[in-house]
Amino acid sequence: MKEKLNLKELSDGIQSFDKIIQDNCLYADKTRYIYNLILEDAPYFLSRPRRFGKSLLLSTMKEIFLGRRELFKGLWIDSSDYDWAPHPVIHLDFSTLTSDNVEELKADMTTAIRAIAISEKIEIDGITPPAMIMSLLKSLADKYERKVVVLIDEYDAPILDEIANADQADKNRKILKTFYSVFKSYDKYLRFVFLTGVTNFSQTSLFSGANHFIDISLAPDYVNICGFTHDDFDGLFSDRLPEVLDYFKTEAVLSKEATIDDLKSKIMAFYDGYSWDGETRVLNPWSILNFFIEKEFGAFWCRTGSPAFLTLSMQSDPAGYSAFKDGNVINKNLNKIDIGDLAPIPLMFQTGYLTVSEIKWLNDVRHFILKTPNGEVLSSLLSLLTYSAVDSSKLDELKRLATDLRDAFSRADASSLEQAFHNLLSFMPNSMHSSYEGYYQTVFFLALNSINQSVELKKSTGDGTFDAIVKIGADVFVIEFKCVKSWEEEEREESDAADAQEKKNAQKPPKKKLLTAQLNEKLAKSVQEAMDQIEEKNYAAMFLSSEPPYRVFKTAVAVAGRTSVKAFFKEIER
Repeated sequence: MKEKLNLKELSDGIQSFDKIIQDNCLYADKTRYIYNLILEDAPYFLSRPRRFGKSLLLSTMKEIFLGRRELFKGLWIDSSDYDWAPHPVIHLDFSTLTSDNVEELKADMTTAIRAIAISEKIEIDGITPPAMIMSLLKSLADKYERKVVVLIDEYDAPILDEIANADQADKNRKILKTFYSVFKSYDKYLRFVFLTGVTNFSQTSLFSGANHFIDISLAPDYVNICGFTHDDFDGLFSDRLPEVLDYFKTEAVLSKEATIDDLKSKIMAFYDGYSWDGETRVLNPWSILNFFIEKEFGAFWCRTGSPAFLTLSMQSDPAGYSAFKDGNVINKNLNKIDIGDLAPIPLMFQTGYLTVSEIKWLNDVRHFILKTPNGEVLSSLLSLLTYSAVDSSKLDELKRLATDLRDAFSRADASSLEQAFHNLLSFMPNSMHSSYEGYYQTVFFLALNSINQSVELKKSTGDGTFDAIVKIGADVFVIEFKCVKSWEEEEREESDAADAQEKKNAQKPPKKKLLTAQLNEKLAKSVQEAMDQIEEKNYAAMFLSSEPPYRVFKTAVAVAGRTSVKAFFKEIER
């Protein structure tokens, strides 16, 4: 009979450090990072996606500053030289504030401030949030004869909650801007200030001015301050893996021959991959804890809800979000957005749908190469994109078209594939259409994902990266997409590039449309280029040597606009 392990409790949803320790729950020790921060009296800001441990981080800081050393027995900071001198702490959670009415927002802020004053048995002056927080800071400093610690969780919630209403969001921004400015003018009373949030709204002026908030969101020393590192995972969960492996074998989630390493690899593929420096990877704590509780590869982080402002932005510009594919490069404003300009890539990064794959320095400028973190996030993003691009009443039609697409692959029938992809492109809304290769990959991916057909985009090999791979039974299709400009697109580009006055006075006749035969010739040439590329780059090699053996097909798809598609299959002999 197996001996029952004495395992700590899984702390699903607990955001209080005090409760985690007293209930003997699992805790990933982040006190070394906190110690390095609190050596200085500087104000800091940290951006991380939702459900990533920000609230627990602030709760841990609070207990340290209250001097409750007994809670930290065995943790890194307990053996450090930290002096444990207690400080008064103001701890506020702005995610609880009313956001759709300015007066109620201010009332909630004053109520929260007054509650702290009452608990501390002190009198404060003022009737507005800025005046009251100034009075509270001074009164606490006078009472304890020590500087005050301020911890604010989800600083941006009143803005984010109203991002669909730009006018209301801006009104809330102005209120918050005035409130946060207090911490600059009253710094003589402050021992430490730490704010967390999902976004860095540049317009709030949180991060301007001398000696004001230092953004550590991308600071190399603090990339692991939230989330589970691989060492955290091994230390906290290794003893639980055998039980999960046995369960997955019983439920046929994994084969009878699967090992602990196989299980761990699958966990990492589905939940690992977040990075803020392109080197160290961390796992979302909410997803991992729920994985071990439920014993299921579920999209737990995604089930907590998608940010409303991300969904709103997708609905207004779904084509822009085909940028989710790996390999995006951005060299500025990665961690800042504006209320009136919800740019897709920074927005997806800050909300957790993209992460840093690599950082390169070119001409003394830092460039971030981005990717989707893992399988859980990719599946969630695809669902968001699908629902943003296609009305819910038309999802059944999308699935029917996707089924036709899959059937064309299963028969390796080029003419059927051409017709199926043509029908799919015609079905997609005009607002999503874009004339570059990534758009066609995205539509392809969204469609097959809607019927749970396995498909991978941008898979790397030793010689390069092919566009997509589809596995159907014992068949593997290695796919390369090519984009050909239709005559409409060429004419539009020429028109856009022309000088306005020249267009007004131009006397020459419009550009002659490409004949159908000429367009077909371009498509056929592109198909051949795609097949040659698959051959030259040896994209299919990994599947030709795999066990069990697959039938492997080189597959080329060339597209022009929303109407013209040319495809070709060729089985590769072993």
